[in-house]
Amino acid sequence: MPFSSYDVHGLRLLSHAHAEAMERMQKSLNRPCTQGEKTAFSRRITANLTKAYDSGIREPSALLDAALHAVLLPSV
Repeated sequence: MPFSSYDVHGLRLLSHAHAEAMERMQKSLNRPCTQGEKTAFSRRITANLTKAYDSGIREPSALLDAALHAVLLPSV
């Protein structure tokens, strides 16, 4: 689904999952993230969240799992 087709509810779900995933990643590093790390994490999280949402996932915890999977186990 193209970005412009997301409804308000979907954007809120994605935004919340992204923010939660970024917060958890920063806490898991036990040190401040560099700007480069934040950018890389955000890009991977966004790509996987979009993919998960477009495949029909709407459960907040499942979206969060998808987001964290994108960072912890990046695709090759």
